[in-house]
Amino acid sequence: FYWPAIELAVPISCKDFPSIKGFSLARFADACGISIGTLIGTIGAWMGAIKCIYILDLVCMTIVLLLSMSKNLIYQNVKESESENKEESSTLNNEFWLNKLMPILLISLVVTSIISLLQSALPLDLVNGGLVREGLSEGWSGIIIALQLFLLVLLQWPIGSWASNKSSFLALRISLISLFTGCCLLSISSFIKMGYILIILSQLPLTIGIATFLPVTTAIIIRESPRKYKGLSMAIFSQCFAISAIIAPLIGGKLLDHYNNGIALWAGMAIACITMLKVSSTYFRNQKYI
Repeated sequence: FYWPAIELAVPISCKDFPSIKGFSLARFADACGISIGTLIGTIGAWMGAIKCIYILDLVCMTIVLLLSMSKNLIYQNVKESESENKEESSTLNNEFWLNKLMPILLISLVVTSIISLLQSALPLDLVNGGLVREGLSEGWSGIIIALQLFLLVLLQWPIGSWASNKSSFLALRISLISLFTGCCLLSISSFIKMGYILIILSQLPLTIGIATFLPVTTAIIIRESPRKYKGLSMAIFSQCFAISAIIAPLIGGKLLDHYNNGIALWAGMAIACITMLKVSSTYFRNQKYI
């Protein structure tokens, strides 16, 4: 219930404010929440008070309930902004709306798989090491993962704000190219003794790719869905995260166990990003946005 509702609330609340900037702020809030929650949980575990996370959950849910009763959240039929780029105004035949969104949903499935693998497979890859790269301790592995969260908090709003002034086609291509670069660095790191340096460097393009992808794709889904199906389309979009969170770690774990390194895994995701570049070009060409 939460994800479709909160995503639909963003453009409704934006009015004359560009919706991509609104989605960027929402993603920035997500990143802040994840980072703060992780930090508090880590400190609690370090102090031997891990159950403090339940108190944190209770406080957060109390705040959510109070905010949800705010009069500012009462739904109003807000006319969509006409101040955005001309590409923002497209009409779809309601009968085929889902078919036309399939390329974007396919791209979303690939990118959300990378996001899931960075949280599940990357820590294992860091600890295991590569062909030449030595494995890192769990502590250093955690620091690199924390770096990714920190960069996302730092870059989400500036990148989202920049993307709001660019075409969706350009922003999505930059996202996929950035993710491709990051996955290539992760794969190559296995062949270098001090490959962890490449892993640290990879966090920047990976973060740029994720920070660009999330608001831009959400805005495309909202824009291209008929009004009466926007809630359903956002629910389907949210399912991409759920599907990738189940399937990607399983595939990633199998590849790590079979090869004892992440070469094949990250190289495969890099190839998937290049393939999605072609899919995005075809999609936007058909929509006449190029």
